[in-house]
Amino acid sequence: MQASDNSLGPYLRSEREQQGIDLHDIASSTKIQPKFIEALEADDYDQLPKGPFVIGFLRSYAECLSLDADEVVAFFQAHHSRQKPMPSPPAQPRQRPALKLPFSIPRVSWQRGVIFSAGLAISLGVLFLVLRSGPSEQQLAPAPSADTVADVRPAARQVISASASPAPALPSPVPLAPSIPDLSSPEPSPATDPIAAEAPQTDAAPPDTPDPALSERPTLDSPPLVLRVQALEETWMRLDIDDGNRQEALIKAGQSREWTASSQFSLTIGNVKGARVSLNDQELYLPSTRSNVLRDYVLSRALLNPRRTD
Repeated sequence: MQASDNSLGPYLRSEREQQGIDLHDIASSTKIQPKFIEALEADDYDQLPKGPFVIGFLRSYAECLSLDADEVVAFFQAHHSRQKPMPSPPAQPRQRPALKLPFSIPRVSWQRGVIFSAGLAISLGVLFLVLRSGPSEQQLAPAPSADTVADVRPAARQVISASASPAPALPSPVPLAPSIPDLSSPEPSPATDPIAAEAPQTDAAPPDTPDPALSERPTLDSPPLVLRVQALEETWMRLDIDDGNRQEALIKAGQSREWTASSQFSLTIGNVKGARVSLNDQELYLPSTRSNVLRDYVLSRALLNPRRTD
């Protein structure tokens, strides 16, 4: 982009005139009022709305002329920043006066604090050494005498002999009621393992459900994606087909165009309200924006509704 004397407006006007596009055609395509377009071409930014509206006007104007919108905006910001006044330094916060207390707080001497800390550390160190070097519990406990060992051995023999004698048999429990055989189920055969018969049945593993992300991927049998754009008003658009092929078009009112892709489209359109978009004969409703310009909107099979088959 070459703009002489830091003048962006005359450069845009010359590009428009070289392409043979009328000012009202730009206003109809970008939905910008003609007086704002005249102010852009005259570098009269005081007549334009403040804030991000100027950036949006420049982007829509540049895209309608097939210019690099980012480069136009960067040139405007670099030129416009030199015209802004220097910001005033922030005001220094007022310092509050020190609070005066009606009484005085006694100050503790730092020498006393050091002496107290040192004495506490020495006391803790001495206590740790005493506990660490003290006799163990095994040394403090007295060894058992021979008489105690002799008294324990006969008692142990009596306990062993008592445990070796057989315990009396318990009487068998009397059944409260006779058991009623189950006539609905056959009796198990003697060879049947009772443990296997009582084992609970485990539920069968659920069938594997297909991954929804994998179902959206195009397969060899998937039909191609057919994008159809019908212009209700004059519309400029740009397409990135399958992340490789980029195409631009300016569709007049009443005309329509079609494109084909295998996986997806990336759509940038300069007049959202003036276009009707359909994918595989299914009409899509594009999100509306304040500038009526939609950028890099991905159109894939995920937007298609599954058709019912009777």
